[in-house]
Amino acid sequence: MVDLSKNQQLIAELLVKRQRVHAYEIKKILAGVLGHGSVYQALSAMESKGAVTSEWELPGVGSEGGGPPRKYFTITTLGKDLLEISHARDRATARAERRQKRAHGQ
Repeated sequence: MVDLSKNQQLIAELLVKRQRVHAYEIKKILAGVLGHGSVYQALSAMESKGAVTSEWELPGVGSEGGGPPRKYFTITTLGKDLLEISHARDRATARAERRQKRAHGQ
């Protein structure tokens, strides 16, 4: 089954909110939460799963203009679906843990 890791969930949530974000901006936004290499590994894995698509933008193109080429990422419908499945799984796990604690008198 295709699934999103916790790191991939964080990135997917960001992409749902921001729509189209370049990799370095994702790294800056999630600094302190995810390491530099973790962001790029997660994006690569997400792209392999079909959860995100990427597109290179050359300097002077688009609203930012100038600077080095940037790789922009956009979440796909599959990525949104995988994020929702991950959230549902996390909620179910939390409910099961609460029930287990109550059953053991904790």
